[in-house]
Amino acid sequence: MWIDVQRPVSSRRSKGIAVEAGRAVVQFAFEHLKLENVTGFTLPTNTRSLLKNQKIGFFMYVIDFTMM
Repeated sequence: MWIDVQRPVSSRRSKGIAVEAGRAVVQFAFEHLKLENVTGFTLPTNTRSLLKNQKIGFFMYVIDFTMM
């Protein structure tokens, strides 16, 4: 299953909407779908998304795909 939390329109930025939506998606995934793992992906250079993912509760794990 793939759920994508996109950035809001500019008038809604910095209001915590993406974080709130992300937390709700993670909670739904664990409680209702009974998933064991939920993963968030972002580019290491995308600092706003990294911060959003940390606020949701994800931790950073870096994979260097250039070495594969």
